[in-house]
Amino acid sequence: MGSFPNTDFPRNYGPIVAGPATLNGGLLELLGLISNTFTTDLPMVKGWVMYRQFTVDADTYISSVVWSTGTNIPTGVVTAEVGIYNENGTRLATTGTVTMATPASQQSSAFTSAVTLKPGCYYIGWVNRDWTSGGGAGIAPFRGTAALNANKHRAMGNFEQFIGASTALPATATFAVMSTNATVGLPIIVLLGRN
Repeated sequence: MGSFPNTDFPRNYGPIVAGPATLNGGLLELLGLISNTFTTDLPMVKGWVMYRQFTVDADTYISSVVWSTGTNIPTGVVTAEVGIYNENGTRLATTGTVTMATPASQQSSAFTSAVTLKPGCYYIGWVNRDWTSGGGAGIAPFRGTAALNANKHRAMGNFEQFIGASTALPATATFAVMSTNATVGLPIIVLLGRN
């Protein structure tokens, strides 16, 4: 599988891909993910959260998350946050603020509380929290797919939410049709857990 995602997980743990693939795809979707090259920095507009829909078909324990970082992140300056939401928009888990360690590498973080997801529809949310610490629209905390268009985002169940100067992921998501971020690609985000 190469260096990302790392396969040295404790027994019964493994990568569960939540974006741009879904959990139901299993091995075929994971193989599809690793057969692509994800080399695009994703500069996120400040004050916006992006959400990606995914599903689980069995009870799944999620404890942490890994993502690929962009190349334009001043080390120790840029922060991000990743969370999991249920289909009603209630936040179930969050990493809290994560300071980026190394550009163009893999970043991992445990959720503040692990969560067991029952079969159903969920959303993974992510935000560039670097509102005031030297970042800007060009700061790219995530790396992922090439640019998409609004129709592709809609077809994949992607949404956005404006949170303004409040840089934390909201406790309750308000899923809005992609417009401001309609041309932004999807980051590589891998949930780690077991079922």
